Amino acid sequence: MLHARSPRRVLAVLLGVLAGCAFLALPARAADLDGLQTSLKLIPADAAFYSSMLRNKEQVDLFAKSRAWAKLWSMPSVQEGWKYLEGEYKRPGGKLAVLRQLLDDEDNQELVALFGDMASDEIFTYGDNTWVGFFDLYQDAYSTMQYQPLVAKLQDANGDRTETELQERAILSVLAKDLDRVKIPNFVLGFKLSDSKRAENQIKRLEALADALTGSLPKLKGRVKRAKVGDSSFLTLTVDGSQVPWDSIAWDKVEDKPGEFKALRAKLKAMTLTISLGVHHDYLMLGIGASTDHLARLGGDGPRLDQQAEFKPLAKFADRKLTSIGYSSKAFL
Repeated sequence: MLHARSPRRVLAVLLGVLAGCAFLALPARAADLDGLQTSLKLIPADAAFYSSMLRNKEQVDLFAKSRAWAKLWSMPSVQEGWKYLEGEYKRPGGKLAVLRQLLDDEDNQELVALFGDMASDEIFTYGDNTWVGFFDLYQDAYSTMQYQPLVAKLQDANGDRTETELQERAILSVLAKDLDRVKIPNFVLGFKLSDSKRAENQIKRLEALADALTGSLPKLKGRVKRAKVGDSSFLTLTVDGSQVPWDSIAWDKVEDKPGEFKALRAKLKAMTLTISLGVHHDYLMLGIGASTDHLARLGGDGPRLDQQAEFKPLAKFADRKLTSIGYSSKAFL
């Protein structure tokens, strides 16, 4: 069942989640190498940020062979804990019996194998230049939401606005100042695959499950679809601003004059959010944005990030075993 949420909370959560994506994607260092076969060759030149973790399984295997791991694994408490979990997993009716039953299913075994494959080689994050204006907007909205209501309450001569209404007005005022910045920024999380077919099989399973779930949810009915991205097919879920109960805001209370936020209301109701999942250029990609257009740009025509001057000094390290590559544009920083 879908439950209504206040527009103010929806705004705060959405801004926070999307900003969190950007923070998680900030790189520790920058590098690129012309001969390195990574997702970097897919990234457009106007990226706001890009980060890639490489050789993940290789690093885990090295740790597993280390003295530190051997010492940790030999600790009596660790051994006792492992034996307990193993016993509960194998014992009929044990606390982990349900997990064993799930893993015994052949389709679920393939899903577990897919998760292992996703974590083995490369994991990357990417955000395009839509983040530049959005992140400024997020910072402005967050600081205003924290402090402006207190200032407004002191200035509110009549004192007829509640704290909630003051917070709503504070956020809406920031958004209304520059409607061009009010948008869903584009974000991609990608995983290098050794077996694309396995991923496609699991996406089909997810599609069947999503169809069954959304069939009983009128607001989401028909919103799970397949979308063509280049030569790839993505499973998408698209929702729009008309599904958010904006009309539950007491507009006559938050507006200083009637229609003050009319243009903003129209913009919020017209916005769309598309969540996409598919295999593209041998990567399993999860995309978040207004549409799938940003996914089509990955590996497409036009200047690439690895061709930019910032990366040229590092080309001599192409034969090294790099474990990470990262970049943030000047505009984003």
